[in-house]
Amino acid sequence: MRSERRTIDGGARTILVVDDSAFDREILMALLEAQGHTVHLAHNADTAWLQARVVRPDLILLDVYMPGTDGYEVCEGLKSEAATRDIPVIFISAADDGAAKVQAFKSGGVDYITKPFYSEEVAARVSNHLAFHDLQRCLEERVRERSADLAAANLRLQKLTTHREAVREEERKRIAGELHDELGSSLTALKMDLSLLAMELGCAGEAQRRLAQMRELLEHTIGTVRQVATSLRPSVLNLGLVPALEWLVQDFQRRTGVACSLAADSEVSLEDALATAIFRIVQESLTNVVRHAEARRVDIVLACDGGVLELSVRDDGRGFDPAAVGGSSFGLLNIRERVRMLGGEAEVESRPGMGCRVGIRIPLPG
Repeated sequence: MRSERRTIDGGARTILVVDDSAFDREILMALLEAQGHTVHLAHNADTAWLQARVVRPDLILLDVYMPGTDGYEVCEGLKSEAATRDIPVIFISAADDGAAKVQAFKSGGVDYITKPFYSEEVAARVSNHLAFHDLQRCLEERVRERSADLAAANLRLQKLTTHREAVREEERKRIAGELHDELGSSLTALKMDLSLLAMELGCAGEAQRRLAQMRELLEHTIGTVRQVATSLRPSVLNLGLVPALEWLVQDFQRRTGVACSLAADSEVSLEDALATAIFRIVQESLTNVVRHAEARRVDIVLACDGGVLELSVRDDGRGFDPAAVGGSSFGLLNIRERVRMLGGEAEVESRPGMGCRVGIRIPLPG
């Protein structure tokens, strides 16, 4: 297999000459071999197609008018096949009218030389088109290399982002556990001790009022700690995704007064990392509804179909133009990034006054 890399120096190449005139074939072969090129000959369309597929020349000199299939059809056939599509074709013909030249370029030719030809002209045009083709292939190779580098960099970035999210969720889980188990338990114990102390002292008046204030402050602090721990990672996630979403829906309705329904496949059972990611996506979607939608109702649907997890979050709010919002919505960007890390697809359907639907499809492991 020949290397795709070429030096742009006009060096020796392989050239196919297609002409029904034996005299012209011999003249062109002598001219091109004198330049150091390897020359293959064909006298009709069938031979030309065969030679082009087998030899894979760097350039083809093609006569227009030949018995049977003409040069235009030969060129169109070459350009229709992936193996020969990129080979430059220079037409060489006795026809000197403009229509013949236009047809040659329409069929895929890169140049047109009129017979009788001048050797210096043929040599110059062949060298120029070989050099141009070499440059084109060199640029294409560089584009492929850069594209491969970019794809590899994106893959590394995706892995780093996924790892960062995993570490972040693990840290949230750890902090939430410590807040609930350590700080929460200590505050609860302190509240009980304070109540016992008030009973033992039997104090009244100002002292009793202050003890009551201290108990109230402790209760408020305990509630705050629980709220912070829950926002970091709801403990109900340990029971599975569906129970966690049911809790999220209830909490959303309680806090916002917006009606919210959940239709979830009871058989949805995911590993912890994926379940947490889906929970965060729904959480982010509901946050967007509160901030922007002015909705009265939200419907969430979660199901598994053919090894694909499908999630839909639809609201009846004021909607928006997705094209106009573009990349300015950090909430939508965050959702898309989470879905991309999971190898899925996210779509946003919305129109002003028509609500919004966020649809997600994520392939399940295995």
